[in-house]
Amino acid sequence: MTYFNSPWADSLQLDDGTIVSSSEQLRAYLREHDLSLSADYSEVWRQKRKAGQETARRKELFAAFLHNYKRSIWNAKFKKRYYRPDGH
Repeated sequence: MTYFNSPWADSLQLDDGTIVSSSEQLRAYLREHDLSLSADYSEVWRQKRKAGQETARRKELFAAFLHNYKRSIWNAKFKKRYYRPDGH
């Protein structure tokens, strides 16, 4: 596909109402919304996208694990302080 850098004669209105009048604006929109032109969907692109999603998911899970771990330590610290067995 050939891209022209000059502004287009007619503007395009995309699904969300965004007006695009050049290929640069179209590429910026696609990048912002993690999209690609149909000609760009190659196996390498799919693998990169899948790897990126997997990395993001792992980071999210690890952050949740750390948050819960820190919270359990914090809660255990205060439970020990005020714990009195057999009502003593």
